[in-house]
Amino acid sequence: SEITEHYRFDSIESQVRLLADSLFLMKDYESAFSMYKLIKDDYKNDRAMLHYASVQEMMALCLYQMDKTKEMFGFLETALFHYTRVAEEERGLLSGGPSARPITAPDATRLATR
Repeated sequence: SEITEHYRFDSIESQVRLLADSLFLMKDYESAFSMYKLIKDDYKNDRAMLHYASVQEMMALCLYQMDKTKEMFGFLETALFHYTRVAEEERGLLSGGPSARPITAPDATRLATR
C-alpha cells in the first residue's frame, strides 16, 4: 500500500499549496495561513499524512511570523506527530519489520529528524 498520495502539479491541492508557499515567501503570512488552512483538510481526508504534516509545519511558521507563538505549538506538535508516524510506517514497509534497518532513510524519516 502507498504511504503518501502524490498530487500532480495541475491538481487543485498543488495549485493552492504553490499559492500559499508564494504568499509565505512574499511575507503575506495571514493570507498564506488561510491558504494552508484550505488544503489541510483535503490532505487529511486523502490520508496524505506527509503532505498534511508539511502544511501543519508551514501554518506554525506563519503563526510564528505573525507573533502568535502560543497558537503555534499545537501545529508544530501535530506536524511532528504525523512526520514520526509516517516515518515509522515507511520504515516498517521498506525494511520488512521494525527491527531491520533500511539502506537509505525514507523521506518521512528525513523530515521527522531534521
